[in-house]
Amino acid sequence: CYCLPCIETWLLRSSKCPSCNTDLSFSSNSKVSSNNMMIGSNLFTMRHLSEAQPLAFRCLKRIKVMCPLREKHDCDWSGDYGDLQTHLLSTSAHLKKRGRDGTSYSSSSNNGNKATKMEKEAQVIDERLSLAESFKTEASAKFSTKNYVESRALYKKALSVLGDYLSDGAESKMASIL
Repeated sequence: CYCLPCIETWLLRSSKCPSCNTDLSFSSNSKVSSNNMMIGSNLFTMRHLSEAQPLAFRCLKRIKVMCPLREKHDCDWSGDYGDLQTHLLSTSAHLKKRGRDGTSYSSSSNNGNKATKMEKEAQVIDERLSLAESFKTEASAKFSTKNYVESRALYKKALSVLGDYLSDGAESKMASIL
C-alpha cells in the first residue's frame, strides 16, 4: 500500500506497478478493449491517426523528409514521409552497385591504391553489417512506438541485407576475414 504522493511520483517515472511490475498503460479490465488505454483513472480510446484525424494524417504523410540512413550510408533520397517506408524497404536503395572485382561503381580508381581481394570482400561485409545495423536501429525505433507492422518489415530488410550476401557463399569468406 502506497500513499498518494508516492504513487503519483512513481507513475510519473514509470508505467509499471511498483509492487508487481505489471504494465499499467493498458488495462486488463474486461470492459476495456485493446484499443483503449488507461492513464490513471482516465480511459482513452486509441485509434489510428488516419481514422481519428484524417486531415492531420494526410498532412503528416506530406511532410518532406530525408532518408534516416543518409549520413551513415550516403543516401540522398528525400521525399514525403508517407513514402519513407517504401524507400527503406526498396531492394536497391542502400546497396552500393559493385563491379565484378568488388569495387564500387561510384568509387574512383585514380587514387593508385589497389586493395587486395580480401580487403575488398572485408569492405563489402563491413558495409552490409553496417547497413543491417542501421535497418535494425530503425526497426527498433518503430517497435518502441508499437508500430509492429513496419518494424517487422524493417527487421526482415536487415536480415535480407545480410542474407543476400551470405547466400552467395560469404560465410566462409566472413570466417576467413574474422
